[in-house]
Amino acid sequence: MIYKSSNYTDVSKAKNDLKHLLSKDCIFEIKEISTKRTVLQNRSLHLFFTWCTTALKDTGAEFEYKVFETVFTCPYTDTIVKEHLFKPILKMMFDVDSTSKATKKEISESVDVMILALNKRGLNMKFPNLEDLKAKNEK
Repeated sequence: MIYKSSNYTDVSKAKNDLKHLLSKDCIFEIKEISTKRTVLQNRSLHLFFTWCTTALKDTGAEFEYKVFETVFTCPYTDTIVKEHLFKPILKMMFDVDSTSKATKKEISESVDVMILALNKRGLNMKFPNLEDLKAKNEK
C-alpha cells in the first residue's frame, strides 16, 4: 500500500497497517518512494536542452551519426541533445530510459554530469533557475 505522509487519513491508515504487521510473525518492507520530476523541473530541463543546443551550434559543432558505414552530420537540435547526450547519461547512471520515469534526484545528478562534461569542452553551462523560466515566458 502507498501512503502520502502529508495526508492525515493516509497516515492514520499506515499506522493501523503497521500495527497489524507488527502483531504478525511476518516479513515486510517499508520504503520511501521518490517523487518523479516536477513540472518546474521538466520545464527547466527542456530550457536547458535549448541552451545546450544553442551553445553547441554557436561553436560550430555538428551531430554525427553513422548509418550503413556512412557518416551523416546535422546541426544539433533540442531532441538530439535530449536523446543522444542527456538520456545516455541517465541510462548509464540509473538504468532509466525515460525522463518521465526518472526521479527528481536522478535528473538532477544526470544534469550535473552533463554540465560538467560540457564545461570541460569549453561550454559554460548551468541549469535554468526560476528567474530564467520567468524570463523565457516573458518573451
